[in-house]
Amino acid sequence: MKNKILYLFSVLLMLVSFNSSFSAERRLIKVGAFNNFPVIFKDTDGVFKGLYVELLTEIGLKENINFEYILGTWNEGLDRIKTGEVDLLTSVGYTEERSLFMDYTQNPLLTVWGEVYAPKNSEIKGILEISNKKIGILSGDINAINFKNRLLSFNIDCLFVEFSSYDDVFKAISENKVDAGVAGITFGEANEEKYGLKSTGIVFNPLNLYFTTAKNKNQDILTVLDKYLLEWRNQEDSFLSRAKQKWLYGSVGAIVVIPLWVKEFLAILGIGFLVAMVFIILLKSQIKKATDKILQRESALKESEEKYRILFHSAGDIIIVHSEDGKILASNHLACERLGYAHEEMLKINVTDLDSKEEAARIPERIKNVMSSGKLAFETNLKQKDGAVIPVEVSARLIMWEGKPAIMSIGRDVAERKKMEETLRQKLEEVEKLNKFMVGREVKMVEIKEENERLREKLKDCK
Repeated sequence: MKNKILYLFSVLLMLVSFNSSFSAERRLIKVGAFNNFPVIFKDTDGVFKGLYVELLTEIGLKENINFEYILGTWNEGLDRIKTGEVDLLTSVGYTEERSLFMDYTQNPLLTVWGEVYAPKNSEIKGILEISNKKIGILSGDINAINFKNRLLSFNIDCLFVEFSSYDDVFKAISENKVDAGVAGITFGEANEEKYGLKSTGIVFNPLNLYFTTAKNKNQDILTVLDKYLLEWRNQEDSFLSRAKQKWLYGSVGAIVVIPLWVKEFLAILGIGFLVAMVFIILLKSQIKKATDKILQRESALKESEEKYRILFHSAGDIIIVHSEDGKILASNHLACERLGYAHEEMLKINVTDLDSKEEAARIPERIKNVMSSGKLAFETNLKQKDGAVIPVEVSARLIMWEGKPAIMSIGRDVAERKKMEETLRQKLEEVEKLNKFMVGREVKMVEIKEENERLREKLKDCK
């Protein structure tokens, strides 16, 4: 038992000694830091935080490296990497001048760009409006360098005022000490609301940001950093992507800002969409009104057609509609009844089939007269299916039937009238005969009277 306790005590001592040795061997790397929220900054509690800090902490835990942060300005960081006061810098853009005294990781941390910010009431909306303005920049900042070169290419002059941090640049803008200022997109997007600023929409020079060490020094650190950066970039849900999600408000790689011209275009597009929607609504309303009118007209037409159909078939006269060549197109019930045909049979015959041979010969001439003058009245005899004849008075008129010229003939049965006329004619003849008889009788009476007078005269003479 005693031996076991001694054994465990010895193992414990070895672990403690190993841990002390491990801690003592943990490598110290000094990192030049400057306040650049949200990628690297010293918080109010005195602790360094941000995207870069979180990445280096994760790598340090796995590689037994202790990263110690030395706060200063951006230019102080560049000076310290030259003098060896710091071993590593973050957020460094590549230039040939810097490559003379620094080595870069092969894999970038972020891809970003520069942007111009101004007060919310500023009228600066394009790069030409920068002319003769006072512009705040971070001393030694690659975005400032790129912006100066961009203005030179446009032959635009303005006054540059240098500051030691992006916070000082934004503060100067908010206090109207400068008209506008240049900052990296990650800082600008995260801090514009804090200082009451807005993006002018002027964006320029996308660039990659790297870790760097002094020239030909700490090459193994760059190798370690490249290993993790490459590994994280090839993973779908890597530590790098989660850290970006946390610190860069959901963007991947860099916070995306919409340039002003894009916003204006989207605004115009939105207005155009609203106008189109209003137009579509009005158009639908007009279509509905037009459709309602058409439906009303169709309803009225159907009602009119129904009334016409009722009148057509309930008329007390024979009605037949036929084409220019005499083909029967329609007939009312009375026509079918009086002529002895079913309606379907009527539609299969010609008007010439309804007249005697003598009358049928006159039909082409009558049709021609109706087509030229528009109407015609005449008498004829219609032939029934059984051969019997119906005397009729016909009033024919030119009409449009289903979009084509046609003739509607209305025939009134005059058989009773003809019979009455014949009776009257016979009565008249009898009256005329009686009249002649009576007139003859009156003549005879006059002659007798005259003869009596002569006889009386003769008698007187005889006396």
